[in-house]
Amino acid sequence: MKKTTKNIVIALAVLLVLGVAAAVLMLTNPSAETEENTSSSESSELADKIIDKEIADVESVAIQNNETGETLTLVPAKNSADSEANDTFTVEGWEDEDVTTSSVLSLAQAFYSITPTKELGTVENLAEYGLDGEGAYKATVTYTDGTSDTVLVGSEAGETYGWYILYNDSVYIAPLSTNLTKSKYSFISTDVLSIPDLTTEDDEGNETTLTPELSSLHLSGTNFPEEIQLGLSDDELLLYEITEPIFAGASSTRIDSLLEQLQTVSATGVAAVQATDEQLAQYGLDTPSAVVEYTLNGETHTLRVGDKSSGIYSLMADDNRTIYLVEESSVDSWAEATLFDMRDGFIRLPNIKSVQYFTVESANGTDTYTIERTLNEERSTETTPFYDITKVSLDGEEIEYDNYQPFYQLCLSVSVLNEDLREPEGDPVLTLHYTFFDGHEEEVCFYTVSDADRRCVATLNGEVTGIVRTSDVESILEAQPIVAANQSIEPAEDEE
Repeated sequence: MKKTTKNIVIALAVLLVLGVAAAVLMLTNPSAETEENTSSSESSELADKIIDKEIADVESVAIQNNETGETLTLVPAKNSADSEANDTFTVEGWEDEDVTTSSVLSLAQAFYSITPTKELGTVENLAEYGLDGEGAYKATVTYTDGTSDTVLVGSEAGETYGWYILYNDSVYIAPLSTNLTKSKYSFISTDVLSIPDLTTEDDEGNETTLTPELSSLHLSGTNFPEEIQLGLSDDELLLYEITEPIFAGASSTRIDSLLEQLQTVSATGVAAVQATDEQLAQYGLDTPSAVVEYTLNGETHTLRVGDKSSGIYSLMADDNRTIYLVEESSVDSWAEATLFDMRDGFIRLPNIKSVQYFTVESANGTDTYTIERTLNEERSTETTPFYDITKVSLDGEEIEYDNYQPFYQLCLSVSVLNEDLREPEGDPVLTLHYTFFDGHEEEVCFYTVSDADRRCVATLNGEVTGIVRTSDVESILEAQPIVAANQSIEPAEDEE
């Protein structure tokens, strides 16, 4: 190797060694400039609490919202009657309200037990952090020993999770409860009402849930020019019946909706707590649109709805002056019901086996059918007897049951078209009279409507019950002499 080349290789090797040494030196011994920048920085990661208290130490936490000017004061409370000491928080003045105490505890704890994620120290311009003046929120924690802490809350920190807070002239980033920005009404439970199921237990201890029982229901309010009363029925075929303003069977579909909406009532929000008379008027609850008073599964309650806006009703329950906001779809089965909605669509549905005498009176004559029945002991139970019809007769002549039953069914199947309660005129064109084995009687009459095309007024026990089709009445009139002659009103199979 030439001497010149050898010198170049040695020089390169020296430079390489010096470069590595310099790099190591920079990593193990930062420059004075780096040290100066690091020491002058006022930011550092922090894991220690700056406020470290327990519930027992706290008398109150007052949080002032500087945008609205409202102050929310949180006070210690017992989570349940079994609690020996305060173990949660509630809103001052709402101690008797249905407050979601876990949410209140979360908000209170955010100020009496603070572990910041970062310390920024003393800053020149507090406005950059939303901490000028009194910030967005000002929280004052007062302790049982008379001392207190004040924490200002500024804007949310963009660089990490949390908010900028000012405590003892130092700025920190601290995670705060998500409940901080919510309305105070968000602390009220939206579970308005929940009525327990009825249950029964067999000899082996197995529990069965029973169908809810609506003992009574009364509807009133501006939506109801005529108040509606509904209750349990003594009829063998009906579970419920309307007793005011007319007497009729209740719609099973409507009853199912009522049971669902009255047993569990939930709100989407709260508009006022301990509402004033002015607030009741503001939400239309001084003159409610609908009021339902009811007894379900042995519990009695009253619900009121006021004004409706964008599909949302205001609502109050019982004597509680909390104004809830509820979806229209959660109360419409009763709040927007009509009499026609509530009824089952038929005039009356007496059980064929309960009627001892059935009289049909028209221009065709008067026919009284006599029914004989016997108790079927094998199919009867201690609480529910079962009967078999053994004979049907008319003027002493036996009528075949297969001829009588379709005719009886035809008489029951007249449906009500609407709840027009106009008074009848003249004499009835058809009268159906039922005399029951237990002795009570019922009567259905049909009257021609002079100013309505092909319509009749129907009455039940002398009270108007609605408008029906004339064609339905004519079908009965046409069938009357056929059955009286012990003939079938149904076509033979080979004639169909």
